Amino acid sequence: MRTNYTVEAVPYEMDKDRARAYMVPNCLRESHLKPGQHVKITGPCNETVLKIIPKFDGDENAVYLPREEIVHLGVRAGDLVTVERAGLDHPACTDMVVVFKKMRKTVERLESLRLILTDKRILKNGETVLGGHIRIKEEIAKITEETKIKIETEESAVFAVGLEKEVDRLKEFIDNAHLEEKGMLSSTSVLDVSRSRESQYLRAPKGILVSGDTGMGKRTLCMYVLQEAGKDWVRVHGNKAKAIEDAFEYAKLNEPCTVWIDRIERHLEEKSTETVTTIERIMEEIYRDRRRIAVIATTNSLSEIPSEIKSACVLDRTIALHAPTLSQRKEQIVAGIKEHAASTGCQIKEKEVDAAAKRTAGFTRGELFLLIRDTLFTKDMQIERAACIEKAQETVPIDESIRALSIIEKTRKCDGMCMDRLMRCIVRTIPSASDGVPAEVPDIRFTSIFGQEIAKEKLHETIIWPLLHKSLFEEVGISPPKGVLLYGPPGCGKTLIAQALANESGSVFLSIRGPEIMGKYVGESEERVRKVFASARAQVPSIIFIDEIDSIAPHRESDGGQVDKRVVSTLLTEMDGVGGAAGVFVLGATNKPWSIDSALMRPGRFDCHVLVDLPDAETRREIIQNKLRKMLVAIIKWGVNENAVREFEEYLANRTSGFTGAELTGMCADLSMCALRFKIQTPACTSETIEEELLRRLKEVAKKTMPRIPKKEIETFRRFASDPMSFGQY
Repeated sequence: MRTNYTVEAVPYEMDKDRARAYMVPNCLRESHLKPGQHVKITGPCNETVLKIIPKFDGDENAVYLPREEIVHLGVRAGDLVTVERAGLDHPACTDMVVVFKKMRKTVERLESLRLILTDKRILKNGETVLGGHIRIKEEIAKITEETKIKIETEESAVFAVGLEKEVDRLKEFIDNAHLEEKGMLSSTSVLDVSRSRESQYLRAPKGILVSGDTGMGKRTLCMYVLQEAGKDWVRVHGNKAKAIEDAFEYAKLNEPCTVWIDRIERHLEEKSTETVTTIERIMEEIYRDRRRIAVIATTNSLSEIPSEIKSACVLDRTIALHAPTLSQRKEQIVAGIKEHAASTGCQIKEKEVDAAAKRTAGFTRGELFLLIRDTLFTKDMQIERAACIEKAQETVPIDESIRALSIIEKTRKCDGMCMDRLMRCIVRTIPSASDGVPAEVPDIRFTSIFGQEIAKEKLHETIIWPLLHKSLFEEVGISPPKGVLLYGPPGCGKTLIAQALANESGSVFLSIRGPEIMGKYVGESEERVRKVFASARAQVPSIIFIDEIDSIAPHRESDGGQVDKRVVSTLLTEMDGVGGAAGVFVLGATNKPWSIDSALMRPGRFDCHVLVDLPDAETRREIIQNKLRKMLVAIIKWGVNENAVREFEEYLANRTSGFTGAELTGMCADLSMCALRFKIQTPACTSETIEEELLRRLKEVAKKTMPRIPKKEIETFRRFASDPMSFGQY
């Protein structure tokens, strides 16, 4: 009886069936084997059991094996192995776990695994099938029809930092849904009807919705809880109802199990009715058959989910994720810093962590992750990459290169600028609370704004002081103002002051423009207003900046349409609600304060009205020196006397009375362009000619630039500041 054969790989089209070996009929007769029998194939390192199948074209000295089995045996094509009849007197396997690194759990994958394992019949602990490692209690066991097969993945669960309460709620829900309902009776007798009806109220909920905007941590929360629960689970991919049905079939074969429908609104985009019907039918079957199956669905917005899905006995539980609080942000930043310090030895002060946590109000967990990754770890990766390139370019003796292969501890050093990079990135980023997309804002501070001391002082007292001295306000019994209205001529820096306030306060900054609120559908404008205020209340401390507020809040007695009146009413209602939400502040800006509805102007809504007036002589001088700094240095270098330059600065400051800040900036740009034009057109002038001719041309440009806001309009703003009641609507 022949037992030694050379190994050959099966053809590609036959390699899909990993449980079978192939031999030509003559070899089967020589080895006293019958088709369909199980044979033990022994290599120099391992052995395996496969079902032998005849192959009618092939080498008479070879046994054809799947490539995965060849790797398992530790042989290559052409090596000798022993083929003999396998004994099946092994204990039956009751539970089996197949662990994959990463895969999609589907009914098809489970069935293909079951077919292959049933064909193999005999399995060893640690054996590999379809890339997955077998885990069984016995060292060698026999697979039967009763063997329960479970699929697991090696994906490590990332801890959901700051979501401890949500983790506990979701764990409790899954544990209750997986419990066996032993007290539920299925008898239909008359005596058991009342008991059966009462038991419906005692049934554990089986469906839950996890909602939250993008980046709030829905996926991290679900992945962590499902990994920690230790029970089987399946995640639904795609956007078709068939994917949900397949996941449910998988769950029925692996109870207790959890079905996770990620981004359920994707399934509702095209065939909403079909998806809703499928989910209702599945949940009805789960409750009716008392299955130990939990269903989790995540969504960005509960308003996009049909009411049928949120009804009783479907997905009737809800967990809402909001922007992290101060303590949660600090916890996430500390976790990232600890990981950074573990690899670099960096020492970061507690004060710096507190400052970073305060300045990231309104950031989502995803945005915080990106901030930490891009500021703390990007530099480390660049240093390590540069070191690897430098090392690769060196000529190293062979003995040193071999010693370098030993595993050594990484000793990267921090450059000491990691927290500076983090704070700079935080300052230049506005959280995605306004429109779901992170927006950039210039790094502007109050110290960068010339003049407007009254406006800056008022905003300091009304917004920043309540955040810094909250206990003092409570001790004195002062309620912080709800809102401040900035008004004045266009171009005087109202929006610039608001941007500086965003950087100074460290609060969530929701910036909206009046025209952006207005929608073309009935009720759309009011819904946008409510959404902005709801977002602000969910992530305090926050500032709502409404630019051009006069466009959405005109007098209700004016000729505006019904939409304007409804928006004004909604704005009044929401601003009244701000009083009950500590930490929410409304900042408005307008060029026409007299056209705003008088109900908004009273104390309790816009408590303070601040005039952002034209810059005075000293402020104009500071703006001119700042905007023309490089140009003036250049013309001094070209030969213009420094005293003449100072006289020219004074001339500009005195001549620009009545100019706004924007007009001054525009004039300075024209002056710089004039100097550049002169230098290009007359490159060979002497110093005396340059000073006389250049200053003459610059003064001509300044004389041609005139203020564009009439004095009458300026006086109107000042008259409104001193006596608002002199205007008819007040």
